[in-house]
Amino acid sequence: MYKIGLISTHGTGKTTLAYTIAGEFKKQGIKVKPIAEMATIAIERGFPINKGTTLEAQGWIFHTQSSLELEAEMYNYEVCICDRTVFDNFVYMINSLGEQKEYLEMVLGHMKLHPYNKLYLIPITNDEKELQEDGVRDTDLNFQRQIDIKLRNLLQDLKIEYIELPKPKSKDTLRQEWTKLIIENTLKDLGRKTLFDFDNKQDL
Repeated sequence: MYKIGLISTHGTGKTTLAYTIAGEFKKQGIKVKPIAEMATIAIERGFPINKGTTLEAQGWIFHTQSSLELEAEMYNYEVCICDRTVFDNFVYMINSLGEQKEYLEMVLGHMKLHPYNKLYLIPITNDEKELQEDGVRDTDLNFQRQIDIKLRNLLQDLKIEYIELPKPKSKDTLRQEWTKLIIENTLKDLGRKTLFDFDNKQDL
């Protein structure tokens, strides 16, 4: 299974991108499994997240994320798209709770046994605008930037390779540039040709 990890701080359009990509893969006839962001599910289960998170909450997020990725492998999906990964979930943990050596070992173990084929880092795109309140994300811009910095530092410290997506042009509201880049990279890695014209949005 080819596994894509979308990594970023909150409020960057990651979830929309994940499901847009999944839809495009389906048009290509690829069996794809999108894995939803665990923080959203955690809050529905009554777990605290963001600045007020707990070790129990973040532990649940980590183990659930890991098990869903493993389940996707077992069901023979061709491509799995992860809306967040064990890396950025871990950053929220250490941001609120400090160093967590045991969970770091689990993160590294997961990466070794069930690696991501490609990691794409989504940059902050709101440019000082307010974050929209949705009942899940924290709207504090300083907190958003803090997570972004710590995520980048973690990836650098662990020597994790990733592709940072370019900041989109103002007219690219649907983030087609990001979608095109990820789809084309994936199909190239899989040895498959695209059957879709991203520029004209028409089947060839």
